[in-house]
Amino acid sequence: MSTTISGPITGGAQGRPWSLPQADLASRGYVAEEFFLEGTATRYRAKGDASLSPDGRWDAEPDGTADFRTRLLVVRPADRAAANGTAVVQWLNVTAGYDLGTADDEELLSGYVWVGVSAQKVGIDGFPPEAPPYGGRQAPMPPLKVWDFERYASLVHPGDPYSFDIFTQAGAAVRSGQLTGGLPIERMIATGASQSGARLTTYVNAVHPLVGLYDAFVPTITGGSGSLLGDIPPNTPTTDPSRRMTRTRIRDDITEPVLIVNSECEALAMYPARRDDDDTFRFWEVAGAPHAVAVAAAKTPREGGRIDNPLTYRPVLSAGYAAVNRWLVEGTPAPSQPRIEFADDSTIVRDSYGNAVGGIRLPEMGAPIAEYHGRDDATGLMALYGWARPFTQEELRPLYRSREAYIQAFRTAVDDLAATGALRPEDVGDTKDRAEKVAVDLDLD
Repeated sequence: MSTTISGPITGGAQGRPWSLPQADLASRGYVAEEFFLEGTATRYRAKGDASLSPDGRWDAEPDGTADFRTRLLVVRPADRAAANGTAVVQWLNVTAGYDLGTADDEELLSGYVWVGVSAQKVGIDGFPPEAPPYGGRQAPMPPLKVWDFERYASLVHPGDPYSFDIFTQAGAAVRSGQLTGGLPIERMIATGASQSGARLTTYVNAVHPLVGLYDAFVPTITGGSGSLLGDIPPNTPTTDPSRRMTRTRIRDDITEPVLIVNSECEALAMYPARRDDDDTFRFWEVAGAPHAVAVAAAKTPREGGRIDNPLTYRPVLSAGYAAVNRWLVEGTPAPSQPRIEFADDSTIVRDSYGNAVGGIRLPEMGAPIAEYHGRDDATGLMALYGWARPFTQEELRPLYRSREAYIQAFRTAVDDLAATGALRPEDVGDTKDRAEKVAVDLDLD
């Protein structure tokens, strides 16, 4: 594997790299630098007559090569003494037609090196002409070459079958220290959300056994499927999920830690692919939370008193990164967590308020003021944003005799969540403070 690294990259019409965090990096002692990575990438196929089986024990082999040139955004501590030796390498998500993902996470900005990888063609060149229009509620943004052609015109992506090896070569570049200003990288955690979580699942099952580069994996909001290794099968309709995915669980014969962090939205899809926690595997599932919080406005108003679901799994993911880092540094596995309960393989058990039973309980679920569903009744991407229905006064008053009673219940729920290890101790104070802001608008004395 021979690659060339260029950078830090400067210039361009925008004068800055894509995927910059919104956080004030300088005040946190961080810097952001972009690099171009180029070389020859390998694609893979199932070996011989092997299939991409549901158990995830995939046997893959090389299937050709092609040249590539992509980009990596590196967000790192400016001071060597502030670095903790761990890099989190993120496969940026392209479902919305552009690279989505950045280092805006309190855990990641507390000593880690974060690297965002443009691993897929869509993030660079945009959707192909035959692709259906994007139907979600993320902000409409352009791909790299449209956003800043001057900066990114030289990037070349041969297609998604090569994305797995591009991600390997990106990790090798991070491990080398050439991207990190000399900061030593002792551990690397690979992560990816949604579609990228499915691609990371395939990476674990098919490519990791061949290359053994990453030390741990954190796929997030992923629905029990892995991406196909090769090209999309011919004559497959663009609306058919099988053109990109195959049902699978994470293989159970690797020695590196894997932590999946999911929301309630993926629970139904993930249920058949669940596996028990063991020495190297943990599965965390956040009740009530949607796949993503909607950014763009809804095209039509919701009915039945429903509103957009405001919950997020992100604080739990922050705790997950910390837990996996401890797993690598101290050898202490991440804590096991309760899972969302099912009455059968297609029905989530719900309490008298309509909220899911089991799973990791955000304080909004421990001290509810609404019914929260992680998945909407809509079809396609619109299902990912869930819905909530605020409780009526008649529902609220039997739960909380006053605003102060609600505040106390919420704070107790925060402590309960922190005690499970699914909320960082550093986040307890700010999370508790949310209760007073919410209580102001409650129809309570």
